Amino acid sequence: MKDIIQQSFRYLNRRMYTRRELLQKLARDGFLAEEIEEALQFLEERGYLNDEEFVKIYIEERRNLRPRGLQVIRDELYRRGIPFSLLDSLREFFPREEEVKDAQKLIQGWLKEGKEEENINNRLLRRGFSWEVIEEAWQKGGGS
Repeated sequence: MKDIIQQSFRYLNRRMYTRRELLQKLARDGFLAEEIEEALQFLEERGYLNDEEFVKIYIEERRNLRPRGLQVIRDELYRRGIPFSLLDSLREFFPREEEVKDAQKLIQGWLKEGKEEENINNRLLRRGFSWEVIEEAWQKGGGS
């Protein structure tokens, strides 16, 4: 068990991983499924591996680097192996008001660049913002 824990810490020292991502890495390294499960439980019990914490940090980083809407963030987290139970509660970590604020900032920036409303709306849709969020962002002064 010592080897698999050491390998897990090597990975976790570089960046955070979801449970599934770390499981896949350890499986590729040739560890047995039973060893992997035991190691993941060990790491979770001690707080080194936590999908909920991963989601919180991931959303904050995505919002700061290049804002995205809830749908794109949900899709990205799904691909990283976040369980459906956690995906269904994403609004706890990314309130609608914050998503609207992100859309407003993007609208304001693109207006300064001379982009037209239709172009801006299409960009927002591609970034995972819903029509409802886009409309609310425009109403709350996205264009001011």
